[in-house]
Amino acid sequence: MHVILHPGFHKTGTSSLQRGLAAHDSIMAPRLRYVLMTEMPEVIRAARKYSRKPKPMNLVAFGEAFDACLEALEDDTSRPLLITSEDLSGLIPGKFGVETYAASSALMDRAVDRVLARFGPETKIDIWYTTRAPEAWLRSVYYQLLRGTRLTEDFAKFQMNWANAARLEDVVAETARLVEHKATVDAGRLEVCANTALGPLGMFLDRYRISTQGLPPLPVENVQPHGVAEELLAINRSKMSDKVATEAKRRILNKYRSAGATTQAAGGSA
Repeated sequence: MHVILHPGFHKTGTSSLQRGLAAHDSIMAPRLRYVLMTEMPEVIRAARKYSRKPKPMNLVAFGEAFDACLEALEDDTSRPLLITSEDLSGLIPGKFGVETYAASSALMDRAVDRVLARFGPETKIDIWYTTRAPEAWLRSVYYQLLRGTRLTEDFAKFQMNWANAARLEDVVAETARLVEHKATVDAGRLEVCANTALGPLGMFLDRYRISTQGLPPLPVENVQPHGVAEELLAINRSKMSDKVATEAKRRILNKYRSAGATTQAAGGSA
């Protein structure tokens, strides 16, 4: 039995990987089975809660939710099993008081223990993170928070205040320390696959020697259009009510989507 846990991080191509799997389910089914975010809502809810309030009881609740998810799976050893969601690392830093991915390592340690309990001590477990260069990651997080919150900092101040959150490699190292002798831990940088036809999905499949034959190129989505951050920041700093501001941001983003500015052809850079 081979289980691969992919706990993100956010803004490192995770959505692209998951969309690729879902879009090509008929091709991938004989090669890989996988569990996406939508198939484990209680697990995700518990992981987010633990990242907000890292109390022992919340970690126990995450383990119980993970147990229930695993119990629903068949003992199929013919294909690797991938469990993938960026929220397995908790909430993205910047939301609800979460400042870093400090919760991720403990969540993965608990997940590994539950996998071993479910499938047996001989189970091969890999934890595979996707990471990104700190400044590029912070710019992407900044853009997401501009869209979803009333963030009013300019990027220079945001980058200074949230530098610790961008230390993704430190989280990977801490996870490796915690699960030593139980699982292997590896990471792939988004920059390595940014200009490839399959992006993060291709990087994952290559890493675990799963065939990419027959998979068409994937477009790059959620691209940040030039100038949009400044427009969103102006709205956030305005005296608009939250309701009016949300509608104004929706109109701006729809304008860019209609113009095709949020999607690039495969081979482009995000």
